[in-house]
Amino acid sequence: YLCNIALASEFSYKDNMLFKIIHDNGFERGFNGIGGFPSGEISHEDGIYYDDFPDNFGWSSATSAYQIEGGWNADGKGLSIWDTRSHTPNIIHNNETGDVACDSYNKYKDDVKLLKDLGVKFYRFSIAWTRLMPDGTTDYINQRGINYYNNLIDALLADGITPMITLFHWDLPQNLMDNGGWLNETIKDRFKDYAKLCFEKFGDRPKIITVSGYDDGWFPPGHHSHGQEGYIAAHNLIKAHAEAYHVFKQTQNGKIGITISVGWPEPVHMYDPEDLEASERDTQFSCGWFAHPIFVDGDYSPIMKKLVSEKSYQQGFNVSRLPEFTDEEKTFINGTFDFFGLNFYSAGLVTSDYGTSEVPSYYNDKDTKGVDNPNYLGSGSSWLHVTPFGMRKILNWVKRTYNNVPVYVTESGVSDRNGTLMDYHRIHYYRTYINELLKAIKLDGCNVKGFTAWSLMDNFEWNTGYSERFGIHYINFTDPDRKRTPKGSAYWYRQLISENAFTKGYPGIGGRGTAPDYVGKTLKGIFPPDFVWDAGSWSNNSTVIEFENYARVCFSTFGDIVETWLSLDNANLYLRQFDSLDQFAIMSNLLLAHNSAFHIFKTEFRRQYGTFGLALLGEWHEPQNEFSTSDWEASETAMKNGIGRIAEPIFGNSPKKNELPDVRVYVTSTNFTNNVLSSNQSELTTLIQENVNEVLK
Repeated sequence: YLCNIALASEFSYKDNMLFKIIHDNGFERGFNGIGGFPSGEISHEDGIYYDDFPDNFGWSSATSAYQIEGGWNADGKGLSIWDTRSHTPNIIHNNETGDVACDSYNKYKDDVKLLKDLGVKFYRFSIAWTRLMPDGTTDYINQRGINYYNNLIDALLADGITPMITLFHWDLPQNLMDNGGWLNETIKDRFKDYAKLCFEKFGDRPKIITVSGYDDGWFPPGHHSHGQEGYIAAHNLIKAHAEAYHVFKQTQNGKIGITISVGWPEPVHMYDPEDLEASERDTQFSCGWFAHPIFVDGDYSPIMKKLVSEKSYQQGFNVSRLPEFTDEEKTFINGTFDFFGLNFYSAGLVTSDYGTSEVPSYYNDKDTKGVDNPNYLGSGSSWLHVTPFGMRKILNWVKRTYNNVPVYVTESGVSDRNGTLMDYHRIHYYRTYINELLKAIKLDGCNVKGFTAWSLMDNFEWNTGYSERFGIHYINFTDPDRKRTPKGSAYWYRQLISENAFTKGYPGIGGRGTAPDYVGKTLKGIFPPDFVWDAGSWSNNSTVIEFENYARVCFSTFGDIVETWLSLDNANLYLRQFDSLDQFAIMSNLLLAHNSAFHIFKTEFRRQYGTFGLALLGEWHEPQNEFSTSDWEASETAMKNGIGRIAEPIFGNSPKKNELPDVRVYVTSTNFTNNVLSSNQSELTTLIQENVNEVLK
């Protein structure tokens, strides 16, 4: 048997399932192999997983300075590369700009109110470098810009919200760009100065976002560098991050890390070794490009160094296009983290694609290529497909590769192009993605500390302007007031944060649930063995005294053979036939009659076996608009004025708000309207089945 294993290793994939089990000396949890290949069965791979999040889990929402602030030249702010790009004709969709955007420079208090209403623990926002240092240097410090961020931070703290500050989110000062930008090694010193100023003035938790825009020219500065400038820019960015980290640790007590935008490369064929290795290479070239130097050993991953070097020499370069860190720099960079910030939106299929292109390219260096999957659900962005499985897999990859470092998901969200307030697609996205994150925590042991919804509100989405909307709050960009309006996803996210769990059923007011199961589907199953099927009705219009005497006769005559007693039937419905002024006296008598009969049963006939209750009409009042708080409250009021008129005095108030005690319930009757009863037998049968199945759920 052992010989067969050894033989197989020569001809088969070195990390196949058997090898994986032997290597792990057992079965590890989760998608723990390369390409997400597991050593054993994955727990709860499909469907909603119900459980609580950790007590200290950090819920958050995010924005970035250029995308929401506006005030592009207000109060001494300098020019950024995005100001320049958006003011250049025919680059941005409809020639739109971030000059005003969401006007958060003037409406930051409205933003804080949105966050407070959501109940988030953190708010991740970025600082505009040019609002503090107009030319990107210490030559001039803009106090009015400092005041703005101090006011924002104070407002957040006053409402119990912790700032999560991003130092750099793509809006590089134009003056620094004119001097080479991230291609100029001295930028790490400029960034160090900027970071130091932020730490001195704000003292919070900065993170750095990765730079895009060199290899494909999609974002500014718009260079098409063909696998050279992108590596140089990233090299300097990593060194700048390390500078900021060491300054922070010398002066602050908080936490600092780096945020990396990563997709999940799903192998085209999970059992093809080539595709598994392609997935691993792709992730090492995207996530590992920045993470390996910081979280492993201060240097790029071996596979990245090997491939870029080989292809560089094949293309006629004397040295690798991937820069090298000195030994001193490796030591300086290694370990510069307190956590791992992860931006995750989408997964895609990947396979191997070997060969060296004539023109150097980062994408060719990976020896991989993407493959379209028409079955993936799309979005308002061409690059974003709704692939929740990728969330769990990339978190497992980070756990395996970086020793289960603490992770904050610092961005995740989905776009549309219509701005609908009834954004069920976004609720579906967050429900499935966040649930995969919960599985990663509880089932796979991933060390995830928080989740951030992108974005707090619709904003300027870079090259696509205002055509793509990611917000959980709607902004009308033609309205000078830039009013913020909650979408359905904002209400859903608020409920999830409040419950801090995925809970079965409909626990929220107005009958709202974050992840109800079997919606519109039939549940296959049987009722409990002691479930009682019964039918019948009874009404009463006697006085309280007459009812007491009547109850005594019933208990004494039938008490030995009756197991279940109902004092009143549909008392709340019975009240409706009377004028409103008479209802209160009648309701009082009904309650007194029930109360008297109950105490007679429990005292005078206490030796009898049986249970005692009453039957009420349980009408459900559905909110007309499921995303309207006023309609939720209307639903709750209708319930209290319906079944609650009789039930609440009898059953009492629960310690939990908006709930009665956990009492035993019997469904004592279900009636259908005349038009239903006169319809064909098949329709009636279906209706009965559906009603009974809701009880089973």
